[in-house]
Amino acid sequence: MLITSRLSAIDLYELADDGYRITTSACGSQKFEAERPFPFSLDPASLLDDQCERSTSGRNSSSPCQ
Repeated sequence: MLITSRLSAIDLYELADDGYRITTSACGSQKFEAERPFPFSLDPASLLDDQCERSTSGRNSSSPCQ
């Protein structure tokens, strides 16, 4: 799992035959849900304090949240 600092987005990566791939993504206040490696859910915006910049510039180009 990669949590990118100062952005309200989260991507969950899984190792596949050809490398890592994003299996689940959420941006802003979208609900993030995953079953592996264990069941959990969260709101990415709740990971940031109110003082953080909430820009999506510089996001990973393979992320569906761009």
